[in-house]
Amino acid sequence: MKKLVSVLALAVLPALLIHEAYQFVVTNEGMRYYTSEPRRLLYVVCLALGGGVVALLFSRLSLQLQRGLKLSAIGLLGSAFAIFAGLFALFGLRVAELLTLKDAALMATGFVAVGGMAAYFWFEFIHLWRTGKTRFM
Repeated sequence: MKKLVSVLALAVLPALLIHEAYQFVVTNEGMRYYTSEPRRLLYVVCLALGGGVVALLFSRLSLQLQRGLKLSAIGLLGSAFAIFAGLFALFGLRVAELLTLKDAALMATGFVAVGGMAAYFWFEFIHLWRTGKTRFM
């Protein structure tokens, strides 16, 4: 099963990347976005450089401190997604009588997606807590 998922991911991701590059350059949507206000590109470059510096500093930390920071980050992400899923469900229940069938299906899909992310981060947190190693990160 894992091999099939890996093969599908390796087949789909390049196609999506090629499509995005085409949309960005050929249809000129991305170029127009950044040339209309060049400051936006500066923000992207600053974010990329800042992320690189943070990753470099993180790799220089001790393994124990890295583990603690990973636990904190994954736990906070799991908590945030769980809270967001709860608020999503609460909002959905409050407006349930106003929703059409299509809207209700869309709300349910969103709730399942957010709840699935919360579950993933919590399972990853538990795995890291027990073994000290992450599976995917």
